[in-house]
Amino acid sequence: MSGGQFLSVVESNYVILSGSNTVTGSARVVVNGDDAGFNQAQGTWSKNQTLVPGVNQLFIAALDSNGAILASTNLILVSEIASTFVGGTLGNNTAWNSSMGIIHVTNSVVVPAGGILSIQPGTVVLLSAGASITGTNSTINATGTAGNGIYFLPADGTTIWGGLTVSGTSGTLLLQHVETIAGHIELFDGAVGTLEDSYFHDYEVSSPAIIHTLGLPDHVTLNLRRCHVAHYYEVLSQYGVNHIEDCLLEYQGNSGDGIDFDAGQPGSYIRRCTVRRGLLFNTDALDMGEYGGTGEGSRGILIDSCLLHDFVDKGVSMGVGVDVTVTNTLIFSVDTGIAVKDNSVAGIYNCTIADNNFGYRCYNKADSASLSGGGYITNSFNNVLWNNSTTLSLSNGSTLTATYSDFQGANYPGAGNIDRDPLFRDAAARDYRVAANSPTLGAGLNGANMGVTFPVGGIPGTPFALAALGSSTNPVALTWADDADNEDAFVIEHSTDAKTWQTLATVGPNVTNYTDSNAVLGQKYYYRVKAANSSGESSYSNIAGGTRQSPQVFVGGAIAADTIWNSGVHYVVTNSVTVERGVTLTVRPGALVCFDSGQGLTIADGGRMLAEGATNALILFTRAPGAAGNWGNITINGAVGSPETRIAWAQFEFNANNTGTPCIEVNTGAVYLDHLTFGNTDAPYIHVDEASFIISHCYFPAATAQFEPCHGTRGVRSDGHGIFLRNFFGKANGYNDVVDFTGGNRPGQPIVQFIDNVVTGSDDDGFDLDGTDAWVEGNIFLHLHKNGGTPDSSSAVSGGNDSGNTSEITIIGNLIYDCDEAVDAKQGNFYTMINNTIVHQSHVGGVDTDGAIVILADTGTAEGAGVYLEGNIIYDAEKLTRNVTTAVVTFTNNLMPFAWSGLGGNNSTSDPLLKHIPQLSETYFTNWADAQVMRDWFSLLPGSPAAGSGPNGTDKGGAIPFGASISGEPTGTTSQTNATLTVGVNRTGDGIPVAGWPNGSGYTHYKW
Repeated sequence: MSGGQFLSVVESNYVILSGSNTVTGSARVVVNGDDAGFNQAQGTWSKNQTLVPGVNQLFIAALDSNGAILASTNLILVSEIASTFVGGTLGNNTAWNSSMGIIHVTNSVVVPAGGILSIQPGTVVLLSAGASITGTNSTINATGTAGNGIYFLPADGTTIWGGLTVSGTSGTLLLQHVETIAGHIELFDGAVGTLEDSYFHDYEVSSPAIIHTLGLPDHVTLNLRRCHVAHYYEVLSQYGVNHIEDCLLEYQGNSGDGIDFDAGQPGSYIRRCTVRRGLLFNTDALDMGEYGGTGEGSRGILIDSCLLHDFVDKGVSMGVGVDVTVTNTLIFSVDTGIAVKDNSVAGIYNCTIADNNFGYRCYNKADSASLSGGGYITNSFNNVLWNNSTTLSLSNGSTLTATYSDFQGANYPGAGNIDRDPLFRDAAARDYRVAANSPTLGAGLNGANMGVTFPVGGIPGTPFALAALGSSTNPVALTWADDADNEDAFVIEHSTDAKTWQTLATVGPNVTNYTDSNAVLGQKYYYRVKAANSSGESSYSNIAGGTRQSPQVFVGGAIAADTIWNSGVHYVVTNSVTVERGVTLTVRPGALVCFDSGQGLTIADGGRMLAEGATNALILFTRAPGAAGNWGNITINGAVGSPETRIAWAQFEFNANNTGTPCIEVNTGAVYLDHLTFGNTDAPYIHVDEASFIISHCYFPAATAQFEPCHGTRGVRSDGHGIFLRNFFGKANGYNDVVDFTGGNRPGQPIVQFIDNVVTGSDDDGFDLDGTDAWVEGNIFLHLHKNGGTPDSSSAVSGGNDSGNTSEITIIGNLIYDCDEAVDAKQGNFYTMINNTIVHQSHVGGVDTDGAIVILADTGTAEGAGVYLEGNIIYDAEKLTRNVTTAVVTFTNNLMPFAWSGLGGNNSTSDPLLKHIPQLSETYFTNWADAQVMRDWFSLLPGSPAAGSGPNGTDKGGAIPFGASISGEPTGTTSQTNATLTVGVNRTGDGIPVAGWPNGSGYTHYKW
């Protein structure tokens, strides 16, 4: 084993770790949560540690008898089973991947002009001292993934290597999920660099900086997003257009700066970034300056929604001759909040600057005795400057225009300025939110609030010192240290093998403990924690391990009489259980049902299970303690008239790891499945085959294998119903739909209903309904793009025929955003689309060559019968139709970006005046509740032409109430003795098939 300051390299898949531990009170030594051999008398420990190929990050800790951490250290080991050595000029197209073993760059690598170097997930690159990877007018792509990153590391574990460097107007650098230690990134002369979701650290060299750009003679572009930069000198951009957002930068070097712009170009911004802990000499958080070689200052720079704190010098420094705007930024615990120097110009709005030596400081740094040459804050409003030793310092002819601001002790002239305590909630704890009775609320310009609007800052810091406390039958109590300033939540995950992880719980900000009351008795669990906020997520904490011991109840075989499984008890299924006809199995809230490998639970026709947990007492279905393999699944059988099985507030994990075996299979049974979560993302979640079902409030995570999360065949059971209600669906992969359902046609058969669900992505379709009549209302569809080998198009709602049956589908009140197509009606199908909002229809993001609102045929399929569209809002679309030959397509009374000369009429190309058109980055949601903001964003602004002009007098678009609408009611009090009310909407004609909708398409029945 060869080692250095940052890491060691091991040419095997295991290592024997050993050391001393003389910490008082130590009872154990653990490595990533597993116990090492510890001789307390001698104070020594050792452990045979298995390694995975590549990078292994180990946390070694001394614990007391309860599991509390007494001392700890971190160790990075690189397991090198195979190697590839590279150097010199590469071929035009070169790929590096983990199958090559550890890649050693022994002398600098050159990517030729026009060439591409592609580095795949999981690749580890060790670079010799001074060695670089460079290219001029070439492309370097290092595209790791979450959980499978790419590493650039010093070959000897210590010595600084060179850099990843690209230059030239055709040069591009793309780094995603990359970690670098002791190296740097550089862009020159017109190159474009995009660095995302990466960690750059332990490089404290002043020149070149850890991230450096020099845009001469052609300006460079730097995109830096959701990155963590730590233990470095500074990030330095010279003559660049910079887009820096959602980042965390901390621990800067002596006389360095968090971010330094020299001649930053117009259009540059720093948004939602946290810059902190510049505790050495002459260190600023953000230094907006000039380029020494030409004297050109930074111009048109925006600093927005940043969090800057703990610097020995300035929060924001400006000079010489720069032009910078600072908005909605919180600055505390620095020397000077904002310094404007040497003929620089600033605009400052909605900032909170507190607990510093200076608030604003404007002066001539070059000549402090001059009567001119200071700084000029030309506009400033809605700011709070409080508890600074000096609120305002203006010298050398400096000027400040300020209104509607709270300046402590300044009595500064300007409309709306006040000098009143803003009533921070807890400034001592760095909580600069204000109390409900703060004088700053509503006191700003035009009635706005003064000071920052939270949240501010970038990705949160990583929690550390995670410990698993507990003994005997007591629940495992987790504690950790919070290193984030602005987290929204902590996400706690657990695993039984430290490889496959499941989300255990989410707790709120500033919470640093959690009790795992549902830990399977006798099962060793590993835990890890990460912080999350609207910018992104931190890295994971160290791994901790804990076991809860408890008695167990063993069950198996046939259950022939009514049976209760009680709360707080672990039931271990040693051989598969069958609930027989006429029997009820009741599972109480808080029970844990554990299965030996391959075992499952079957409800026979005529039997039933009532497993209804509670919000604070979930029922957990998992594998048995010590089981090496996954269990089977739950199967509910039935026939017409069989009783309903109910499973609610339950969590499933470690079920059969097979893309052909769903976690829950319903075969002609009847089920109510509510508030279920699924931990195994490698297998389908629910199949319903000729079943009666309600599936509601369930969380279906993004798939990590190729399967359809929910699947149904043979329609809905003739005496039942089929409803998907308010579920959250993560992305489906490859040639798989989010829900694929087949069967059920009017008249005479129940039809499937999809109401108020959230679909967040698929490489194929959202709801694929072949030979299936359906009702699709109030759903949110996002990011559906053809990818992953899908031969057909990708749409929110799609379908063809099945066994000669076509699909007639009512699609009403839905929101559809960033999809290749809204609907695909092929092979004789006909859809009605009423009151939907479709925004940013685009095939960009997938591999299809085209896109439209509606498509009527896929390659090689027959054309659909048609689509009827009324009352929809279509905004930002490529075109209206695709692959239409003879199909009947009618656009009536829609707001849309293109004129329509086909069937229908009364359409308009007016702007619908939606409240907010989100950027793509705003629309990646992780739960149902967060996605509901789309309904607010797609609501109407005052004066919208969509207001009251839709079907039956409703608004156009999908931001409408659920259910039927009523028109014709009198306004206010009336003397009339009768009124005619119209209940709608319901449509016939215009090609709408009578056979598919014998009572019309829309609301056909209602109750008073």
